[in-house]
Amino acid sequence: MKAFKDYFLNKNMEGKPRGSPEIIRGILSFATDDQGPHSIAYEIGINSATLKRYLNTLVESGFLEQTGKSSSRVQYRTTSKGSEFLNSLEKSVSELEEFKAHW
Repeated sequence: MKAFKDYFLNKNMEGKPRGSPEIIRGILSFATDDQGPHSIAYEIGINSATLKRYLNTLVESGFLEQTGKSSSRVQYRTTSKGSEFLNSLEKSVSELEEFKAHW
């Protein structure tokens, strides 16, 4: 988990700023069970304002579900649709890394 967390801190492994695919990948990977927004933000190293934008989009897209009912205990979990998307994203990243290794 440490390598995963290190990867998702401020920059990716090439030292470039992270983009949406890396942030989405981090959120969906971490929220496989119920997670609060503060835990998610801390784990992947983004601020709460940035996280809120991603959470809203991922919930609206059906990739995350909100599992807490009260506003003080809101939690999120990756849905089966989100897991499928994450698997596709992981496969694409893996293929891209393999391509870059042969470049």
